[in-house]
Amino acid sequence: MARIRTVKPELFRHEDLFEAEIESGLPLRLAFIGLFTCCDREGRFEWRPRQLKLDVMPYDTTDFSHVLDALERIGLVEKYLADGREIGCIPTFLKHQCPNAREAKSKLPPKESNAHASTCINDAGQNPEEVSVSESQEVSTSTDSETQTHARTCTHMHAHGERELKGKGKGIHNNYNNTRIDFLKTSSPTSSSPKCRKTGTLTKPLFAELR
Repeated sequence: MARIRTVKPELFRHEDLFEAEIESGLPLRLAFIGLFTCCDREGRFEWRPRQLKLDVMPYDTTDFSHVLDALERIGLVEKYLADGREIGCIPTFLKHQCPNAREAKSKLPPKESNAHASTCINDAGQNPEEVSVSESQEVSTSTDSETQTHARTCTHMHAHGERELKGKGKGIHNNYNNTRIDFLKTSSPTSSSPKCRKTGTLTKPLFAELR
């Protein structure tokens, strides 16, 4: 079904299209504009020359398959296979067209991207995917190593801290015992006990309470 499309003035000054038309002797400019109306909202159409001719040039005797081939040679259209069908598309369609929002979605499958990413080689002569996997493994190994180092450091610090705490606790305990013993030695059990200033009664020696 034909659709309303936009034609920009710059199209009529397309030198490559004009030269291809002169060289082939085919009405490529008119055919290319007509293909706009045959495309869905994604710029795709079924590569069926006879049916396309009925929509674009119904009264001409031109072989439309030759027209499509000429447009494909200069890169204005592309042909690909999908689901056992030949599909055509205009690569720059969405750059120049603004389909209506109410227009039906495309029922034709898109062109699958070539899987050259897994086979292409970068400037260093390496496969980008292999480099990516190698880098991820290196990062993982580095992370594991850092984690193990951190764990060993934490364990060492923890054990060292426990030894310090134990040592400090033991020292405090020993200092307290030594102080108590020194006090008892210097305090004479026969010395007179101090008297209370108010009552005048004797008070218990301090060393007795420490016992």
